[in-house]
Amino acid sequence: MGGSETKPETTLSMPKPDNQLILHKHVVTGEGRQICQNQKPDYACKRIAMMLAERDLSEKANVALAAQSTLDNGKITTDIIHTQTQAVIANRTIVYNNYDADDNSYVYRLQATVSSF
Repeated sequence: MGGSETKPETTLSMPKPDNQLILHKHVVTGEGRQICQNQKPDYACKRIAMMLAERDLSEKANVALAAQSTLDNGKITTDIIHTQTQAVIANRTIVYNNYDADDNSYVYRLQATVSSF
């Protein structure tokens, strides 16, 4: 017997925090939870990531967004455009580090360059 087994911790290998890296934990509820349970994982990731990222950036930068995304092996790359000036704000990559089925949450990394307006 090897003694008591513990659930391994999820460790995130990340650089020191700066203004371009934000760590989020989002508990998926409502429509997001249904998507997770009923749809293909890549579809769920795309829908949830886009909803969260657009809300997060629009709250922080208070900008109107025009986004186009592509899904590539779990990575969602999005060009964000400030529609008033048509200047590109960020080329963001959202990487899901872990999905925790116990509390239905995603831990993900939002890498973005967001300047103050």
